[in-house]
Amino acid sequence: MKEWPKMHTTLGQFPDDSINILTRVDENERFQEMAGYGLALTHASAHNMLQIKYSNHSQYMELLHDLFACEEMSTLDKYEAKNESFKYETSDMSCISVLRIPISATEFIPGDNELAWWTHDDNNFDWTLDKVNIDSAMNTTVAVLKDILQFRPNIKLFAVPNTAPAWMKTSWGDNKYVAWTCGELVEEHFPLYADFLMKVLQLYAAQGISFYRLILQQRPYEENQDVPQMQMSADSQVRLASLLFERGIDAFDLKIIAHDGDWDKIDEAVGIMKGAGKAIAGVAFQCQGGDIRLQDELHTNFTDKEFHVSKCSGFGEANFTNNFAWAMDYLYISGPRNWASSVMHYNLMLDEDSGPHQGGCGWCRGALTLVKEDSGYSIVKNEEYWGIHLMSKWLRPGARRVSTEVLFRYDDNVCVDAISFRNVDGSTVMVAANQCEASQWFAVQRATDYFDFDLPVGYSLFYWPEFIA
Repeated sequence: MKEWPKMHTTLGQFPDDSINILTRVDENERFQEMAGYGLALTHASAHNMLQIKYSNHSQYMELLHDLFACEEMSTLDKYEAKNESFKYETSDMSCISVLRIPISATEFIPGDNELAWWTHDDNNFDWTLDKVNIDSAMNTTVAVLKDILQFRPNIKLFAVPNTAPAWMKTSWGDNKYVAWTCGELVEEHFPLYADFLMKVLQLYAAQGISFYRLILQQRPYEENQDVPQMQMSADSQVRLASLLFERGIDAFDLKIIAHDGDWDKIDEAVGIMKGAGKAIAGVAFQCQGGDIRLQDELHTNFTDKEFHVSKCSGFGEANFTNNFAWAMDYLYISGPRNWASSVMHYNLMLDEDSGPHQGGCGWCRGALTLVKEDSGYSIVKNEEYWGIHLMSKWLRPGARRVSTEVLFRYDDNVCVDAISFRNVDGSTVMVAANQCEASQWFAVQRATDYFDFDLPVGYSLFYWPEFIA
């Protein structure tokens, strides 16, 4: 948090000749409500976190506090009452507000081989759905979510299936690998699958886990990627959403999100929006192809729909400078500027071998890396963690993006950017990114007030506790 320089008053565009960059923040011009910034709690991530819990419970609770507690929350007192060794610092709180939760196996699960993949009903031809259960998640994601909810009871959870039960798909047969990784939903099984999803949501709700959004299908236009997968066309997504809507999915107080593909599949997203009606609230995007600015074009034509950046993974070895700069420019700032209500990195925590994983990405990097030590576990905080920490720390539920205009006196200064949000309590948060080679002297203007500041290379967070009309 930067110390505030002396405030001035100006009516001109640039306060004086020494200022080359002016950022104008107008809290009266408000845009989309933010769900927030977050991560994906895959079953591998939950498995890794539970290794810490079983090894060192205090370390586990400190980790949850670091990730999910907020400054104004009262859970600190609750845990200090149980164990006086829990001493938390406010500066450690990330206040993460959204999580992506798989409700079938992904490639990121514990197990010995690909055939460890599962859904919530692998009892072949269970036409009555009497055997639907969430047992496979009880000792991973469900167990960790129950702990997270003690710190962040209002966290927004996105439920995402990778596939329907294999026996409901066109790929079902003797080759189990093909059955898991390929195929579409059998035409006559659409109503059955809608009933299945409703039952799965009921079972999670019975565990105290309520979802904020249901993303219909992970990467629905691909197959045979060495992961549990199911193809689902734009028309099929609209059909499934309509069946769920007819079955009263709104009783769960959640909305349906479709697409969950890359920006280069924009035609599919347009097709979904055109047929969405009331059943589909919006679309989600992943970051492996295309241009995020296409979200702005979509919003122009579908102003009543939501947009989310639902999955973006780090890859390979950490390279903080380059990776953080890319994420800041392309996700954290450009995401909301192009109407994203949430931005999520994939995999909260992986081990040193990018796992555990069964197939799929063997080089993905988690926001956190679990390192096995002789005396227990240590945790490495990667650039994805620090990015989400920076963006979510002072963002509160119900915050809205507000107008943030960065003006440049000279073209060679176009390496500074910023984005701002207004919280419901009247406070405003601005994150400024300086990706120039040196610090930049710039001014920030709100209404008729401004301050000038030598913005260092890197990333700075500014906080106004009160709204200026």
